[in-house]
Amino acid sequence: MAVMALVLLGSSVTAAAADCVPITITNQPQNFTASEGCPATFVVGFSGTGPVAVQWWRNGKPIPDATNSSYTVELATIANDDQSRFRVSLSNSCSQALSGEALLSFGGDITRPTLRRARSAATLDRIIVTFSSGACGWPWLSPASVQNPANYSVDGGVVVSNAVLDASRLTVVLETSRQTPGTIYTLAVRNVSDLNGGRIAPDSTIQFQAWVLNPAGSSEAVPPPLAIRRSNDVLHVAWPPGSLLQRSDTPTGPWLPLPYAGNPHPAGTNGSGFFRAAFSP
Repeated sequence: MAVMALVLLGSSVTAAAADCVPITITNQPQNFTASEGCPATFVVGFSGTGPVAVQWWRNGKPIPDATNSSYTVELATIANDDQSRFRVSLSNSCSQALSGEALLSFGGDITRPTLRRARSAATLDRIIVTFSSGACGWPWLSPASVQNPANYSVDGGVVVSNAVLDASRLTVVLETSRQTPGTIYTLAVRNVSDLNGGRIAPDSTIQFQAWVLNPAGSSEAVPPPLAIRRSNDVLHVAWPPGSLLQRSDTPTGPWLPLPYAGNPHPAGTNGSGFFRAAFSP
């Protein structure tokens, strides 16, 4: 067991010793079971005459600048934080107190990477693929696996020639042969893994639609349009695979994302509101 020296951290004494109420810890820091990549917060409750100097400790060592009633590990990972022990020391002009230890651990579920979204680029020779990994975007993708072009295939004769992981470490940009404007493609991904060794499910696929040529006849590529369909007197909005549906009460926004809308999305009997397909980010 590490020995810790409790010291008064430079706070001025504002009450006479006879009037000072010793510190009592009213709520001990509690054990925390984290999801990897998510924050983990420890809290202490206490009473006593102030000012009270607070110092959090991790595995017997003081944590720099951790002097509030709570302490948060912003990005908790198994490799760095599993089984770490946290406690807090408190002191005022007439007393000192030391909390019990709280343990940081992790749940047993391992989350493998999954395909979140694929979208075509206006150049018609790139695909931007975004993955989900864990509850809070961790662990990141393994560069060796995600940047291997052989791990991607596209139907319709499109060939993947290169793959580059971007700064988010969850999105990869694929360079491809030219896509046919307006065509709906299926992207298949295999053998992509994260930094913990979790591997994407076999036969993972996702659809996206290549941009179309400007209807005015130029060679400029533009996003595919929405489609409005009527079924049993209800209007439905269908949007291109790879885009995100957004809605607004006015033509100029603000636009509200509809991440859980089914495709097509029922817009009501009179099609109230305005809809658009967002292709980025």
